[in-house]
Amino acid sequence: MGIEFNDIFVKKVCAGDDTLFWQDVWSGSEPLKSSFPGLYGLERNKKCKVADRVNPGGFSWNWSTLHLSDDQAQDLQSLLSRIDLFQPSASGDHWKYRLSRDGDYYVNVLRHKIDRSSAHLGVHCIDWIHEVPIKVLCFVWRAYLGRIPYACALLCRGIQLSSLVCSFCSYVAEDANHILVTYPFAKEVWVWILRWCNADIPQVNTVADVISSVGS
Repeated sequence: MGIEFNDIFVKKVCAGDDTLFWQDVWSGSEPLKSSFPGLYGLERNKKCKVADRVNPGGFSWNWSTLHLSDDQAQDLQSLLSRIDLFQPSASGDHWKYRLSRDGDYYVNVLRHKIDRSSAHLGVHCIDWIHEVPIKVLCFVWRAYLGRIPYACALLCRGIQLSSLVCSFCSYVAEDANHILVTYPFAKEVWVWILRWCNADIPQVNTVADVISSVGS
C-alpha cells in the first residue's frame, strides 16, 4: 500500500470554520459522510462547515425531512456520540504534520517515510547525494519507474510507432534497461566510467541492478 495524505497530515479543528463537516476527515479515520451515508443523504447543504453544525449551544441540523427512520435516528445518536467531545474554540483550523513530534513539516522526515514505504514494497531507493546533480538523480529515478520516453513506454501511452525494436541494434525491444544498460555501446560507456573511477565492474542487466550496485 502507498502513503495516503491522511497518513501524513491531520486536520486540527478549532473554530470549525474552515473544515467541512461531512466531507473532511476531522472526527475519526474517515469522513462523516462515509460513516453515516443515510444522514448525509438528508443533509441540505452537503458542504456545510463544522461551525455550521456544532456550536457552544449545541447542534444545528438542516435535514430535508423532519421525520427520521429508526435507522436514521440510530445513526444520529451514533453521530452525536462521536462528535460530542468536540468543543469549538476561537483559534483557526489548521493542518498538523503527523510524522514529527512538534507537528511541524520537515522534508527529510517525509523523505525517510517514503523510503521506508518504498523498501517495504520492494522498490529500490535512491540515495540523494548532494554531489550528484539533481537532474541526474531524477533521470535515473524516472528511468527505473519507466517514465522516460523509450519506445515501449510511448506505446503504453497510446503513441503509435512503426516498430518497438531498438533503432540502433534492430534486434531488441527498446526499453530503459536496453538503451541504458545492456545495449553494447551503453555497456562500453559503463566500463569506461568505472575504469576511470578505478571501481569494480559489476554484472548489471537492468537499471535496478545499477541502483543496487551503486548503493552497495
